[in-house]
Amino acid sequence: MLEVGETYFLMDTKGKSNQEAQLTKWFYQHHTGVEVIAYINTDRDYLLTRAVTGSAATSFLNQPESVCTILEKHATTASIKPQAFPTRLSS
Repeated sequence: MLEVGETYFLMDTKGKSNQEAQLTKWFYQHHTGVEVIAYINTDRDYLLTRAVTGSAATSFLNQPESVCTILEKHATTASIKPQAFPTRLSS
């Protein structure tokens, strides 16, 4: 994975990025993942996504309110009903 500035990540893996692109798009549509900017399958697989903005978990050790907010978000993510989850991923 290559960080492109502070805005994007580029993955370059033969035969693996297609599934990653499909799953990432699904999570993005449910507001729990990053945006897929482009997926190109030529001689290799190229997956360009928007970078996640945030902070390291250790930065919240002295902020219990923030930890509670993060845990609430996690509970929301865990409660998503996987309707139309891409179980049959195309290769």
